[in-house]
Amino acid sequence: MRILILFIISINTLFAIDAQLDIIRKNSIIPKMTILITQNTKDKKLARLVKILLEKDLKVSGHFNVQNNKYNIKSINDTVNYLDKEVSKNDLLLLLEMKKQNNNNFLLKTKLYDINKKDILLSRNYAISNKN
Repeated sequence: MRILILFIISINTLFAIDAQLDIIRKNSIIPKMTILITQNTKDKKLARLVKILLEKDLKVSGHFNVQNNKYNIKSINDTVNYLDKEVSKNDLLLLLEMKKQNNNNFLLKTKLYDINKKDILLSRNYAISNKN
């Protein structure tokens, strides 16, 4: 019996297969998404870096078709004009607003809008520390 168990384990290790991650979409429609930085953002350079990082991550995942957009919004708290032709081209809109806090850290505010449903899907704030 022991020999049989050892034989099965050795065969199992000989034909071991590496794990592989497959991203499977249930439908073939990829939603269009735009990431915008609000005009109230204080540190535009850092905000652009965050935007580029997010755009690249979303493109690599293959779940979103990231678009460039000319739509301007002053503040993250302003109402999005869903009827604007630049906004209506997309399915999702992610707004980013970055502010420097008094302790030399940054606060990244985000809001994710579903343009088709005319609703906010997500609203989060992230604290970013400035440690050297």
